[in-house]
Amino acid sequence: MNPQEINTKISFEEAIQKLESVIDSLNNPAEPLQKLLDLYEEGVNYLNICKQRLSEAEAKVSILDQKLQEQNQTEP
Repeated sequence: MNPQEINTKISFEEAIQKLESVIDSLNNPAEPLQKLLDLYEEGVNYLNICKQRLSEAEAKVSILDQKLQEQNQTEP
């Protein structure tokens, strides 16, 4: 599964859990360099997913907050 497919199918909670797992694996210096590089790349992908999910949530909160403010202004 490529990073784009993962990005559309994984939740924030899943991505953060996978990122934590990758970080744990990266802390094992016995791993071969290529595996560490692959893990690092995977970790960056999960980090980007987390950032995207947080950004999406922030945008939703902002929209809801704006609607609430508009509603409060129009009420007598």
